[in-house]
Amino acid sequence: MLEARYGRVEYITYVQLKTSKIRKYVGAFQKGGREFGFVGNLNSFPCVTAKKQRVADQYGITGPSNIAVVVREIEAWYVAGLRLETLRDLTNDKKLKPPEAVTDVTKEWLKSVIPPEMPRIAFMAKILDKFNLAVARQRSESLRYFLKKYC
Repeated sequence: MLEARYGRVEYITYVQLKTSKIRKYVGAFQKGGREFGFVGNLNSFPCVTAKKQRVADQYGITGPSNIAVVVREIEAWYVAGLRLETLRDLTNDKKLKPPEAVTDVTKEWLKSVIPPEMPRIAFMAKILDKFNLAVARQRSESLRYFLKKYC
């Protein structure tokens, strides 16, 4: 989806990189006048503005940038795109009761429902196979906002 708006898009999972490496990427992008963006979880920050400021400060972002914040955690976007029956099928738990509000889905909750014999990455791939963007848009205000603003 991002490619339609921006052309070439390179995805970097910045959470797994050292801050110094990310700062080098940011510096190179800024120096070259290239557009870049960050998508991060709100986690325990009091508001979106505080999280954006923390990301900008931590990675040396100056001037306008695209820092998108997922309210609360990105795992909520994954679950938002699944109907309850689909989620129950994927977890092999016909009585599974997810949090009432999709914004209350956390990494920890999602990890707790992964079948023990299934690697996390395989579970996430299965979610993406069954993911319904129309359902996710309807259920997640932060995803709707992200898609409207960036895609």
